[in-house]
Amino acid sequence: KALQKLVDRTCYLLANVPMTERARDELLITTRREAERLIPDQMDTYTLIYEARFYRLIEQFGGRHNLAE
Repeated sequence: KALQKLVDRTCYLLANVPMTERARDELLITTRREAERLIPDQMDTYTLIYEARFYRLIEQFGGRHNLAE
């Protein structure tokens, strides 16, 4: 449940909140660290499922919401 909330929040931010590339990278790093704390033995699955989703959202919305650094 905590992981799903974390992932949902990250997806929402990536799709809806304008941010710099650096801020986006920091969000992904923070999300990954929290996931490692929640599911340390399942990070391969996290990478396959959730990080792939994050990068699809960045491709879809990143150009629209990217702020100049």
